[in-house]
Amino acid sequence: MEDRRSIAKKAAIGVALVIAAAGAVLFYKNNIAMNPGDTLLKYMSYAEDGKYEKMYDLLNEESQKSISKEEFIKRNKNIYKGIGVQTIDADVTSKKRSTTVTYHVKMQTNAGIIAYNNRTDFVKENHRYRIDWDDSVIFPQLGAEDKVRVKTLYAKRGRIKDAQGNALAVQGKIYSVGFVPGKMDGNSVKLAAKKLGLSKEEIQKKLDQKWVTDDSFVPSLFQQKLGESIHLERQQHILSVICKMAKEKQDLRNYMMSSFLARMA
Repeated sequence: MEDRRSIAKKAAIGVALVIAAAGAVLFYKNNIAMNPGDTLLKYMSYAEDGKYEKMYDLLNEESQKSISKEEFIKRNKNIYKGIGVQTIDADVTSKKRSTTVTYHVKMQTNAGIIAYNNRTDFVKENHRYRIDWDDSVIFPQLGAEDKVRVKTLYAKRGRIKDAQGNALAVQGKIYSVGFVPGKMDGNSVKLAAKKLGLSKEEIQKKLDQKWVTDDSFVPSLFQQKLGESIHLERQQHILSVICKMAKEKQDLRNYMMSSFLARMA
């Protein structure tokens, strides 16, 4: 009799343990694994890895009705790839079980670090939290018709003046003299060598560089030499005589006192 009671007691304990374990698993799924905060972090990890289809699977039904999977993938891919996203770090700043998740995002992109705060709403469907998605999930205030692109802006160098206000260094333009091979004929190298006091070999070496094509503008050795020994009027005359040569306007940092200091040296 005692053995039967002992067996029944052990069986009851075993059943209780199984029920407790099942309850723990169910609690984990409903309260930890599938809470809105963790779903948001999973979404962001998919964005970092370029797994746009899996991102789409985390949208709620209404969001999926408003944008097809193909359009969603194209939209997100164009933006994240376009700005050159390398890493995405997201930190949830609200309670993870809150259906309105606030969070901070820091991205490493081709444009440098982009950081922002955002908020996203979640809807519970079939015991799982899904994102109530629109374009603002990508970036705050981003609209459906807005586009994102990276553009490099180059800073302009300023003027440097002395204590009396005289310019020491300014930004200007110069003409660079050179050849366009496709416009040259058999006499161009010979004529240029004669007019500019250079050897044909010196000129030909410039034209034989690997990167040169028929349409290339090949800055010549005469740029420096012209600047040192021939005035602008003389350059213009040479350009008019050697019709197969070309000129190209370039930016130049002009140090106004350089020639004066050179004479003093």
